[in-house]
Order: sequence, then structure tokens, then C-alpha cells
Amino acid sequence: MKTPSDGLQPAFRLRIEETGDKGGNKDAVSSWKISFENLHSKILFVTALNLTLLYGIQQILPYQEGYGVPVEPNKNIEDIFDIEVPRSLAKAYSGSSFMMRDVVKVFTATERIDFRDYELRILEDTVPHSFRDMKPRKANVRAWCVEDKDIVTCSVDQSY
Repeated sequence: MKTPSDGLQPAFRLRIEETGDKGGNKDAVSSWKISFENLHSKILFVTALNLTLLYGIQQILPYQEGYGVPVEPNKNIEDIFDIEVPRSLAKAYSGSSFMMRDVVKVFTATERIDFRDYELRILEDTVPHSFRDMKPRKANVRAWCVEDKDIVTCSVDQSY
């Protein structure tokens, strides 16, 4: 899904950056902070989806509600999520050539939109939903846009 080419895009600032704060999660291989600042004149609604290497799609922001997080003009929100290696890939992760890719898609809308319909269970749906997740820690112009962030996790022996 890409940003529509018609209409104006609302003004905002988005950052997704790795943080060293794993919040005590011993299973986290990396932790990421998402920061969103509304520079638009109206409320914006923010939703983040995680596209996993197991072809699953999971909403990570907001974690429980279906509609995006409302952000008032000139306000910002921050959240942290952890990347964990699936149990079924733990053996591969210990090898030197392991690489895992998550794509975080951030949707920004000027109206409330429920993106839960885009969620897909991972292909191995015999495994519980918690098997492969990013884990959130907390928690007239129809302008909307999408930003992507690729997150690549390599084995312990491999470095870039």
C-alpha cells in the first residue's frame, strides 16, 4: 500500500529509531522507538502495522483498539516495541548467516480508520498468535499516507 498521489499530505514528523532500552525483555533482540509529531492544523490518527517474515501482518500501534491513535496539533506520541526471534527460528538465529526482516508501515490519516481488517495471521497458524510478534510495551480531502521502516535482524555472529 502506497500513499495516494492526489490531494495534500498532512504535515507531520515521524522517526523510528533503535533504542538500547529493552525494558527488561530478555527475549528482545532489538528495541525500537517510534516518535510521531503532528505538525498539521487538525487531529491526525496514527496506526502502525508490522509485516513479518512469516507473512503475518499485526497492528502494533495502537495495540488493542482498532482505530489509530489520535494526535492533537503540535503534540507528539512515542512508543517502544521489541523485536523477538520466533521460537521456530531460534536455531537458525544462532547461525552466522541468519537475517530476519520486519517492515513497519505507519499510516497517518485525517479521520478515524480501522486498519485491523489488514491483519493476517502468520502462515504457520497452528502456532499461537504470540509466536511471532513485535511486542508493544505500553502501548473533504481524505489525506492519508504511509511510511515504511525496514528492520533487519542478523545472527549474533554477523555484523554490518
